[in-house]
Amino acid sequence: MQAKFLFSWVFAASRDSVLNFKVLAVVVAMIPNALLAQDAAVQCLEIMGPATAAVPTVVPEREERMARLRAAMGPCEAAVLGQASGDVLYHAATIAVAKRDVAGAVALLERAAEMGHGPAQTRLGDYHLTGAHPDLALAAGYYRVAADGGDLAAKTSLAMMYQVGQGVPRDGAKMLTLLEEAAAEGYHFAQFRLGEVLLSGAAGIDRDAMRALELFEAAGAQGNAEARAARLAAMANPSSVTDDPAAQLDFLRIAAREGSGAAIAAIGVAYETGRGVVKKPAEAAAWYLAALEAGVAFEALRKGAPGWWDYDTAREFQMALKDLGYYEGWLDGQIGPQSMAAAKAFARGDEPVVWE
Repeated sequence: MQAKFLFSWVFAASRDSVLNFKVLAVVVAMIPNALLAQDAAVQCLEIMGPATAAVPTVVPEREERMARLRAAMGPCEAAVLGQASGDVLYHAATIAVAKRDVAGAVALLERAAEMGHGPAQTRLGDYHLTGAHPDLALAAGYYRVAADGGDLAAKTSLAMMYQVGQGVPRDGAKMLTLLEEAAAEGYHFAQFRLGEVLLSGAAGIDRDAMRALELFEAAGAQGNAEARAARLAAMANPSSVTDDPAAQLDFLRIAAREGSGAAIAAIGVAYETGRGVVKKPAEAAAWYLAALEAGVAFEALRKGAPGWWDYDTAREFQMALKDLGYYEGWLDGQIGPQSMAAAKAFARGDEPVVWE
């Protein structure tokens, strides 16, 4: 569209006075550059797509984004020589950062921010928050403008500043409002942060552990690895979620199915102590062996249990190790050095011994 306008202007001007030929010469010289910048902008956006300041969810996504940046380097850098859009300037700034041209990146972001470009305003907030010369008030200002424009990453970052009182007064209510808004629109990082706040009751917010798990699950479904880990950790420590022993055991079983060694060991403790379930020594011993196989250290096997082993559980544990070829001592229900050494050999995967 811009190129067509230039050509039509040239043809119209050619019918005017001779004086206009000097202007025509300048304009004609500009046309190739304008066309190149326009074509480059189209290519830049075709490769990169819309700009976003959102946190990538997983490593492959970050790697894929970097691959696109490498492919878009030439077009995006050429495009900024013309009347580039905010998205193009943002992508060019990201390329400049990758090339360690921080000053150039900031200049491009400032151009985009002046156009009201939310992701660029958010990135400038990031720069002034964590850059070489932090200016927390300026960072908060950029985040606030971007957040007012609807940028979800800006809302989340500004919320975190309100949580700790960094660059802004500490304000739990404003933090919660911003996180709720961003999480409601599906931003995975806001869902994760809101889940953390609700699980811990940070900043004076009422705890809501069940909703925290829901938020972790929603963020994890989008690929947020931190949210997945937080959900698994909470379920492996179910007393942080509920006081009901039976419900705690349900959470532990879910976490165990998803591979949490800590949850597997905790189920063993439940069966040893009869916490939330009927006491079953053989079942407890089996879960303890499974936890060792899952990588739980022997010293952490009975976290939360009494210091001394239940006699029947200890005996079942010794019997299981004996049947597997790791223990040759007495089945005395006393977990001493010999039983401990056998358990550690099993955990390491040492070759079992065939007793004569």
